[in-house]
Amino acid sequence: MKKIGIQFLIISFLAITACAQEIQLSKGISHNIKSNYVGLNGNVGTNNMPWDNNNLLNGFVKSGARTIRYPAGTIANTWDWDRGWIDPTVPDSLLINWVVAEGWKNFKISYPLENFKKAIDASKAEPVYVLNMLSKDLEHSLRGLRRAKALGLPVKYVEMGNELYFNLKLEMSRFPTPEDYGKTCYEWIKAIKEEFPEVKCAVVSWEAVRSERHKNWTERVLKYATNADAVIFHVYTPFGLDGAQERTNNQAGQEGLTTGGNLSNNLKLRQQQELALLHVDSNFYKMMLKALEVANRHKEMRVPLDKKIWATEFNVRADNSAIRGTWANTLFISTFYLAFLKNPQIEITHLHNIIGPIFGALYNNDRGFSHLQNEKIVSKPWSLSAGGLAMKTFAQLTQTGGEATEIIFKNNTLLASTHHQSLEALQGWIVSHPSSSRAIIINFSSQKRKITIPDFLYKHHYNMQSAALQHYVMDTEGLKIITGITNKELILEPYSITTFLK
Repeated sequence: MKKIGIQFLIISFLAITACAQEIQLSKGISHNIKSNYVGLNGNVGTNNMPWDNNNLLNGFVKSGARTIRYPAGTIANTWDWDRGWIDPTVPDSLLINWVVAEGWKNFKISYPLENFKKAIDASKAEPVYVLNMLSKDLEHSLRGLRRAKALGLPVKYVEMGNELYFNLKLEMSRFPTPEDYGKTCYEWIKAIKEEFPEVKCAVVSWEAVRSERHKNWTERVLKYATNADAVIFHVYTPFGLDGAQERTNNQAGQEGLTTGGNLSNNLKLRQQQELALLHVDSNFYKMMLKALEVANRHKEMRVPLDKKIWATEFNVRADNSAIRGTWANTLFISTFYLAFLKNPQIEITHLHNIIGPIFGALYNNDRGFSHLQNEKIVSKPWSLSAGGLAMKTFAQLTQTGGEATEIIFKNNTLLASTHHQSLEALQGWIVSHPSSSRAIIINFSSQKRKITIPDFLYKHHYNMQSAALQHYVMDTEGLKIITGITNKELILEPYSITTFLK
């Protein structure tokens, strides 16, 4: 009992000290960002004329996403733009495994540009088009872009295919080497820019090396695709809480899946163990370091400084994890955005995906928590998921564009570190625009933190949201929310996300 009492006093003392020591704020590095910095991958699944669904349409508008991909990721590589669905001429043997397994090609589905336009008209978001460079020719893509323009859709952002680095049959037959892909991209981009002078085009990039074809992929592509404006970065990761490592042989649709791990093989017990691990600060900090490490893999692509980076797919892959959908999940995705903001080359960010059973930013049914084994939670259809809430928060932060400036915290606390990453208790950014000032501060620690309000945050409206790490997120239901106007100081709740607006 004496030992427990001493431990309690030590913890209480540390908590009081953390709160009592006021933290000074100042401005750090700055760079300009555009108002369409935050968006969504737009795979709307096997839904015929998906944007005729007002729930989906309103949910997308609510998310605040400023860009959206069409037709989206993997399916774009065999998309028939004339038909508005998967190219029926591609044999199953050349399609992605999951597309075949789920029978997508055989669905009587139509998702043409005319239907996509409804999402753009309602949200005023900008399209990012992903071209089919595998089963169709250049003229097919040009015809699709012309059609988009004729409909009144902006044609500003074009991706040259999706994840073509995977060593799959169709990808390998069309582009045996990165050089082949780069040469083709050069010709396509040249033709596209002749018709659409304002367009920006991005080529597929990759940082991993799993075969000779992958070595120095980005450099080899850009050696020939010299007219590309940007490169594409996609990344998925497990939470990393259980020690499991991402498999090195993952193919398209398997990114982020793991092997190993030190928790029980019994799913019900493993989920109990996961939630128990979150009660230990060091385990949560380990998760956040994992998010930082993965988000920063874009640095391994060695992108030339004259090229931008479009992070058009990222998320956590945690199909059956009890942590998926929690407030810890929201903080995990927020860490990606904080990391991306540090790199001025990153121009567009897309959380994967708008809807879906594992990655959805929106719950499109009541089965969003069906993976949980120890409790039954019914998801509220068309509410924001944990990742969706993080996305919306950063979409609001960046919605005007302007000068993005990192906030520096004097007397900040280092929570954890590795050789390459460090996690500080407080992290934040401010986005300044002639019409407004918006900021965000995240307290990753389990202690309250008192900050002295600087001039650049004085008399701002603030909204502080926090919860237990194990809390399951549906919009802001169940979150502790504190609002007010900043004055001299502000006490930040543990595990809180605070936004500021003036």
